[in-house]
Amino acid sequence: MHKPECLMLRKVKPRVPGPTMRLLARLLRQVGGRHEADAEAEDHAWARGIGGVLSLVHLLPQQPSERRLAFDGQATMLCALLAEASDEPPPPPSLAAEMLSRLSLNCHTLCDDELHDYGIGIYPLAALANHHCDPSAVQMFDKHGVVTFRALRNLRAGESITIAYVELAESTVSRQSALRLAYLFHCACERCTLSAVSAAAAREEQDVSEAFRQSRDAELDAIDRQAWTEARELSCRSCTLASRCYPRHSPALGLQFLRTGKLHAHCGHALDAMEALQGALSILEVTHGPASDLVQSAAAMLQDVRLEVAYGSGPQCP
Repeated sequence: MHKPECLMLRKVKPRVPGPTMRLLARLLRQVGGRHEADAEAEDHAWARGIGGVLSLVHLLPQQPSERRLAFDGQATMLCALLAEASDEPPPPPSLAAEMLSRLSLNCHTLCDDELHDYGIGIYPLAALANHHCDPSAVQMFDKHGVVTFRALRNLRAGESITIAYVELAESTVSRQSALRLAYLFHCACERCTLSAVSAAAAREEQDVSEAFRQSRDAELDAIDRQAWTEARELSCRSCTLASRCYPRHSPALGLQFLRTGKLHAHCGHALDAMEALQGALSILEVTHGPASDLVQSAAAMLQDVRLEVAYGSGPQCP
């Protein structure tokens, strides 16, 4: 956040709003300070200007009534805080409510290389990418919040760039529910259509998704307890299930293989570690890029494991 917004909100501590409201305050300030000359200049930098943000749909009238009420309340609260913190007239709550709805539909969650979120941002050009449950691209963020789209397969000229709006390991029923609730549309992509062919296929998909979630949670719990043998066994199961839940080139799938490879290596199972790390790199080099620190680290680990295999493995975990 820029300094003016920080100073304004600091005056109303301890009632400092969360990340979404701070982003909203920054955007409203840009809207309020926008002049004709600025608007004309933005035509040449649409993707980085407030004009680009305002051109995105807000669909406030189509939002569920309870969400509209929540947006109205949050907008009124923020405008009151801004009125306290500045001598300038606050923006109208109706504009703030529209902007909140716009953010809910178009914001990106900023994540590091291991998919840990660290903030939110609005990127007008990136927001134009539609959802697909087997997307053609993935969005990655650097430590400065700069977004990069990476193609997950060869794209034809004119082919749409699509990304995932929701967790792709969830079943079709869960993905559809999440998309309707958060983004107000029904997905009719090939993956959703195929899984809806029969009730038996839908039940199987639901069971696999739930089994993966339970296995992954148990795996992470075992890691926290430093129960390495248990974690390794669970991670192998998680890998198998994840491969059935995610499209081939998914960052989360690559990270699952990477975690499994690390656990194999930690427990002295060099051959298994080599296989898992090779699987991880085949995905992460696409999703993150060969120059990524994460990929470089995984490649170095794979090299160490290969040397261990070549010159004799260390002791194995029981």
